[in-house]
Amino acid sequence: MLLFLLFFQPIISEVLNDAPGSESESGKRNEWIEIYNPGPDTIELSLYGLTDFDDPLDSIIAWKDSLILKFHPGVIINKTKLPPYHFGVILDPDYTDTLNQDYPQPYEILSGTYIFTISDRGLGNEITYGGLALSDPIAIFELTNPSIYISTFGINGVPYSSGHDGISIERINLSGPDSLSNWEKSVSPSGSTPGRYNSVSPGFDIVVGKVYSKPSFIKVNENFIVYFFLKNLGTLDYSGDISGYLKISDSLNFSLDTTIPAGDSVLKSLETQERKKGVFVINLKINPLFNEKDTLNNEFSDKIIIDTNIIYVTEIFYKSFPEWIEIKNPSRDTLFVENLILKDEAGNIALINNIEIPGDTYAVFVSDTLEFYNIYGKIPFTYQLNNFPALNNDGDLVLITNNLNQRIDSVPYKSEWGGDYGVSLERYSFGASWLKENWGSSQDPKGATPGRGPYKIEMGGEKLKLSSRRFTPNGDGKEDEIEIWISPSNEFSSLYLYDSAGFLKHIFFENQKINFPKLVKLKENNLGLKRGLYIIVLKQGRITYKKTFVYFE
Repeated sequence: MLLFLLFFQPIISEVLNDAPGSESESGKRNEWIEIYNPGPDTIELSLYGLTDFDDPLDSIIAWKDSLILKFHPGVIINKTKLPPYHFGVILDPDYTDTLNQDYPQPYEILSGTYIFTISDRGLGNEITYGGLALSDPIAIFELTNPSIYISTFGINGVPYSSGHDGISIERINLSGPDSLSNWEKSVSPSGSTPGRYNSVSPGFDIVVGKVYSKPSFIKVNENFIVYFFLKNLGTLDYSGDISGYLKISDSLNFSLDTTIPAGDSVLKSLETQERKKGVFVINLKINPLFNEKDTLNNEFSDKIIIDTNIIYVTEIFYKSFPEWIEIKNPSRDTLFVENLILKDEAGNIALINNIEIPGDTYAVFVSDTLEFYNIYGKIPFTYQLNNFPALNNDGDLVLITNNLNQRIDSVPYKSEWGGDYGVSLERYSFGASWLKENWGSSQDPKGATPGRGPYKIEMGGEKLKLSSRRFTPNGDGKEDEIEIWISPSNEFSSLYLYDSAGFLKHIFFENQKINFPKLVKLKENNLGLKRGLYIIVLKQGRITYKKTFVYFE
């Protein structure tokens, strides 16, 4: 019996050899080649190379620069294998260069796209690494036999060699020949389709686009809504039924009768609820459609947070350089952070991705680690965020969200909450982050406590502690203020001021959960105090603590 084995080889499916903008600038970084695995087996791309017939032979290697996740969240890197029926994109090694100011990272590369690069400094030669020439043919070959070309582009004449700024050249029939009639300029609104089915190939292609949930903080046993966009990336309109499922803890099947014009999208929603707290994987998948161009790009997966605070913002240094924020992982378990976003009130964002924070540990996100280390030394779990939002001195919003637009934590601070030049704003309680009472200026002698949590005074077993028993706010520098320190408690805490006759003079705060020693300052006589004895009263649950001081005019 004869046994025939059919081996499928990678196909050059799309080429962008004329990047948008100047050929001497963006052309050095923004050109790419898309390949397709047409068979049922995974292809090991490290066995293959590329040539433009001018440059020395290049081998295909893994993309390892995680900075690309900032520009294209969710793309797959650090691999050389291309799964069956998948597209991969071979990028120029300098694609993420921060000096790339001429059309920087201009492409729509979707989550789940496999990214590769080459062993040489850049795609193509052009003497000074100027990229692929418009007249360059391209070929893929096996490294063990570089004279035999597996797949080619333009070997019998390069299509559209006169220029097509920012528009890719797509293979119409993926199994068709490398002939001028089988290549066409992309008709995608974005000018190219890296990592997905070619726009010039006839058909419809329905994908799951952006997904988000409301409300932003989801509680157990309460209904919430998952919104999702269905987008048609194809060239033909689609009209009919789209079925699929949403799965978090349980699966929720759905069937939608809809019409999606080519290149357009529709917004849909599903209502559900969860019975348990925690961080779960959310999967939203649409079932393959008959005659659909690509059935491998119709699934969304991420993490959804149910009734759980996975991160607290605990300290903000906003009035001096370098700016930074401190966060805490309150769990006992290590937290792997991916696809979180730091925002300010103006909408400026920085991506927080691929870091681990041990349980019950603080981490610091900073605008400049070099300057930070010069001031504070090497603090563990300190990470520099590219595009760290510039925080305003008079007040701003520090917001951390995820891809589903869930609020992880937010602090709408104002300057009167605390903080100053060289002094951070510290969180005294894990209570509501938007309450001024839970924040104050750091009392640490160095002005801040990055990586250590809020400054803690030694309470010596006391539940209520005063810095002085005399209060004479006359500006002479002696006993002008009283520091009132409250010990943490599992009970709700309230703090009051009474006069010696038992009349309530002031409520400092009520019914707060205090997780750290909390500081309250009595600085000036704006409470109408008169000479005499006063009593500070702390109530924690059913227990009351008292301290006295004397006020002198």
